[in-house]
Amino acid sequence: MTIPCTSGHQYLCAPFLISWAYWADAGKFVLANDDPERKGAFEACVQDAVCAGETVRGYMAKFAQDCNGDGAINCDDYAHLHILGGFGCNAPIAQTPFYQGYLACRNTVQSLSG
Repeated sequence: MTIPCTSGHQYLCAPFLISWAYWADAGKFVLANDDPERKGAFEACVQDAVCAGETVRGYMAKFAQDCNGDGAINCDDYAHLHILGGFGCNAPIAQTPFYQGYLACRNTVQSLSG
């Protein structure tokens, strides 16, 4: 299943809503035998589940930091990084729909894992 890119205020693609700048900061991952400078390489990558996952992992590895100031780098920080970026991840996001959804998911997973 291919999820198209948005064409509104920001150009975001596929299920992780990755921007071109995010993809570039992550390292411009591409599909096998593709060229990161080819027009369309960004879209091809982030619409592929494996390549998109590599992009997110690359971004998180590059910008890993304690965004919420609790002394640990964990999933909460990665949620901040994904939405706010590596240069402003300490801004408040607790009341955003994204973070509320993330917390609901996190709490469900924690309750299932006992």
